[in-house]
Amino acid sequence: PAVLLEAGSIINRNEELVMSSPERQSLIATAVTDAVDGFCAFRKSRSPDRAARPPASADKQTLSPNTAAQPVNAATAR
Repeated sequence: PAVLLEAGSIINRNEELVMSSPERQSLIATAVTDAVDGFCAFRKSRSPDRAARPPASADKQTLSPNTAAQPVNAATAR
């Protein structure tokens, strides 16, 4: 997941002044933190078994010599 956050616009001088205040910055930071925490809690509640699964073993991730990428000759590839 990705987030693009626009908390205000510095083109608007009044908004720029408000955004520069520590109170407003704290309010924005708290809102963003609460939103991320809520998203993570929701996502975890929908798939609790995902975190419990062990990672795939290394031998399943290794390519055998027969499946390794081979150089392709453009003249003979057609």
